Amino acid sequence: MSRGLITASQLDEALAAQRRFGGLLGGHLILQGAVHRLQIRDAVASQFGISTRDLVADPPDVKALDTDDPVEVLERGWLPIERNDGRTIVATDEVPTEQLRAEVRQALGGVEVEFVAVTWWDLDQAVTQIFRKRLLYLAAEGLRAERPNFSAAIGIQKWQRIVGWIVAVSMIVGLLLRPRDTLLAFVVLANLLFLSGLLFKVLMSLLGMTTIARLKQAGDELLDRPEREWPTYTILVPAFKEHNIIGQVLDNLGRLKYPTNKLQVLVLLEETDADTIKAAKQAAPPDFVRIVIVPEGSPQTKPRACNYGLSLASGEYLVIYDAEDMPEPEQLQKVLARFEKAPDDVICIQAPLNYFNAEENILTRMFALEYSAWFDAMLPGLDLTGFPIPLGGTSNHFRSNSLRRIGAWDPYNVTEDADLGLRAEAMGYRVAVIHHTTTWEEACSDVRAWIRQRTRWIKGYMVTALVHLRRPDMYLRSFGWQGVAGMIGLIAGTPLMFLAYPVVWSMTVLGALDLVEYGAFFPEWLITASAINAVVGNALAIIITAIAGGRRHGWRIVGYALLNPFYWFLHSVAAWRALYQLLRSPFHWEKTPHGLTDTHAPAGARGL
Repeated sequence: MSRGLITASQLDEALAAQRRFGGLLGGHLILQGAVHRLQIRDAVASQFGISTRDLVADPPDVKALDTDDPVEVLERGWLPIERNDGRTIVATDEVPTEQLRAEVRQALGGVEVEFVAVTWWDLDQAVTQIFRKRLLYLAAEGLRAERPNFSAAIGIQKWQRIVGWIVAVSMIVGLLLRPRDTLLAFVVLANLLFLSGLLFKVLMSLLGMTTIARLKQAGDELLDRPEREWPTYTILVPAFKEHNIIGQVLDNLGRLKYPTNKLQVLVLLEETDADTIKAAKQAAPPDFVRIVIVPEGSPQTKPRACNYGLSLASGEYLVIYDAEDMPEPEQLQKVLARFEKAPDDVICIQAPLNYFNAEENILTRMFALEYSAWFDAMLPGLDLTGFPIPLGGTSNHFRSNSLRRIGAWDPYNVTEDADLGLRAEAMGYRVAVIHHTTTWEEACSDVRAWIRQRTRWIKGYMVTALVHLRRPDMYLRSFGWQGVAGMIGLIAGTPLMFLAYPVVWSMTVLGALDLVEYGAFFPEWLITASAINAVVGNALAIIITAIAGGRRHGWRIVGYALLNPFYWFLHSVAAWRALYQLLRSPFHWEKTPHGLTDTHAPAGARGL
């Protein structure tokens, strides 16, 4: 105020926000737009009688460093940048109190300390430059180095390859020597795989729609912390080739009703994606949003970018949103309220996803029905029964330190979310779901793009199954019978079910048209069983998706559940395509285009 930078009313507003939400007064002044972070830096430096430093123009001397851990530097808020005559110059974005001086001296071995004031932006920039190689290594190779048994990078195990070759050779020899018996065994196996996967999904979905599951998710708790310190929440927004929608990120996240001084939004952009970087900078994000350029490297995947962002995250809690996501405004408070009531072993709370453009065309309607059944029925059923829960690709809310302890995301797995949910369970943590808040996304409205997206998802389930079944004995000890049933019925069962789907329907059609002589090639009981499998299975799926979709979107979308048999044929195309890619290019990431719709989000998602 003595410098004439703020008014009395601006100060009063900032003090009121500080009393309500906690945090530093300067942070509230910056977020109000009253001052720039450099002005706060200069004022604090003047008040404490220290100098300032621009760490970009005058970078630190790497010989002065005391650690190679970028996470540690960002958490503590200070960095030794120069050593002269037994004195260490330390850059800090914290208030340089005597208590901080004592802590730094002790950490550096009792040397004399001279503070220089920097902004958090300077410190972040210095860390990303100094620790560039370390950050890239952790992002791409951290899991493989620390927990190789959980990394998809090391590929299929030798015994798995041997088993695969034995099955393939046996099939070929059987077709040559005993074609009828071999085909009979193949069709029986296909029916069993389809039936087991279907029954598991139906049972879990029915349980998830019961009153018991609803009671477990009951309530509309909303964290209210008057006159208390709010925890910092980090939001990771990985985006690649999203220049047409990246500006929407600021609008969507700006509607979140969470104290902005306790938000750290990291927009993760690939170094090679010049168009999206340009568009993001032109959007002029506020001070709590940082554009993070992920250096070029391999594999260039979403989980690698998220790992890079995690190293820079300062939040006690962390969530991932995709660039097109529209989380409901009070989602962070509701999830935080659940975390405060949950045991410490709950590492993640998954919020449900659904589509704001559900009624754009037939494909988006089917996609919305599927997501309604998955997030509103299937996952609550898994949560109710204690089965391992595969995460969705977005709106996963984590305890940040617990996420780091389990190795974060596998950059070599194209469904890193589902894999992470299983790995968390294997390492003694639990994943929970929340019902009363939704993140709205854009459903893929183009069939070819949908098949590419679903190919990646199904291939990821195949990879995840192979990774977790490298040591079947270890998997059994970690998960017990529930994990085995979940693996058979869901993770491995989903790809197998869709691979088997054309076989089951082929037998049904052959029997209906009487194109196969009963008892001559395939016995009548097998054709009848296939028909029952196909018809009854699809009927159950139609009922579940209709109920779940009706609850979520209303009666106008329910009738489209009748198209489920055709929708599953698209899944089969994607599944066989995924199997081919698994053998040829297991780490290939097929990008899903966004921004193809003109449909807007429902009012609830926009906070209107």
